[in-house]
Amino acid sequence: MIFWGEVFEKEPHVIAIRGDLAREGEGSYEELLSAVARESGDFTLDIDCYGGDAIGLIAAARQIAATGRAHAHVSGVCASAAYILAAACEDITAVEDAQIGSIGVMTYAPEP
Repeated sequence: MIFWGEVFEKEPHVIAIRGDLAREGEGSYEELLSAVARESGDFTLDIDCYGGDAIGLIAAARQIAATGRAHAHVSGVCASAAYILAAACEDITAVEDAQIGSIGVMTYAPEP
């Protein structure tokens, strides 16, 4: 099953990030930070995400880093905005065939 733009609590102290991250709605940084706020101890971001919206990303990464309790685990892909969130954690672990990195920018332009 593929979850597009979804942040959910996978199990106690594990927050899963799947699909596209967004500034609002499902998969939003607000939704992610709400899940982080519910954690009282160490927690893991289980990441399989190609990235998403840049608006709100840096503020979310700063709040995650400020907890000093976040750990990232890459269970698939961790690119672009997802990689910035992982970098805000205390450490990053990954499955053997994980794809990590590629902070980039994409833009859309109308056809002439």
